[in-house]
Amino acid sequence: MELYKNINYTSEIKYLTNTFIYEVDIQKANINVLYSKGIINKDTYDFLYNTERMRRQIYVGKLQKDPKVSKILKQGILEAKQLLFEANNIQDYEVLSIKNDAVFLIGRLPNIRQFDLINFVHKNTYTGFYKVLNYEFYYYYNSINSNEYLHVKGLGDESLNKHIDYFYSFLKDLFYTIQCNGVEIALRLLKDYYNQYILLQLPIGHYRRFSPISDYHFNIITDIGDGFSIENAQDDQKSSLDISNNLKIIIELNKILNNMYFNKY
Repeated sequence: MELYKNINYTSEIKYLTNTFIYEVDIQKANINVLYSKGIINKDTYDFLYNTERMRRQIYVGKLQKDPKVSKILKQGILEAKQLLFEANNIQDYEVLSIKNDAVFLIGRLPNIRQFDLINFVHKNTYTGFYKVLNYEFYYYYNSINSNEYLHVKGLGDESLNKHIDYFYSFLKDLFYTIQCNGVEIALRLLKDYYNQYILLQLPIGHYRRFSPISDYHFNIITDIGDGFSIENAQDDQKSSLDISNNLKIIIELNKILNNMYFNKY
């Protein structure tokens, strides 16, 4: 199966823990592909290479309004991934996911990553992965230096920032507990959080919907429809909130942890 042809791919694996996952991305993929294909000249390439990221994205975005350029860029990224896969003999079972020009590999960092202008850089390392509903959680913790981070696919940075001190913080605690303290303790942590959540005992921020919209939703029937949403809510409004969105994620996490427990991780 030629997985490198995928723009967006995720394996059927539901979770990984205490397993190294390596993310490699094409460095400045758009301009390196366009330059290697002769779409932009050396002067333009040098300018875009050294300019700020947003300005580079805007310029390339304008170029892609031409369907031919867009097709060439898409094909160039595919060809680059093919080079990576073939040069390193990457097998299907090693591929956790593909996000356009980024490849996430289980247990192995490819040795051969430079192909003329195309350079796959080692962007991130992770030690855990959890696929929950429409979200993918990539977690890393290093016990030596206590370096920790959690990256979420399926939720934009702007939306994610609204959850940093609340649901996101709990998720980090949960994944840390799984990795460092074991699934049994993690199950207890999750159960405690679930009980506090459904009893509306947590700070209001935990009830913001963990979704691209990331708002507060009320099930109150109004003249304009069933329910409405607002950007910010107060603690005294918790009893009227629809808390089902995050509850679904909690329930799915419980299923994953129970599966880990009964299968001995």
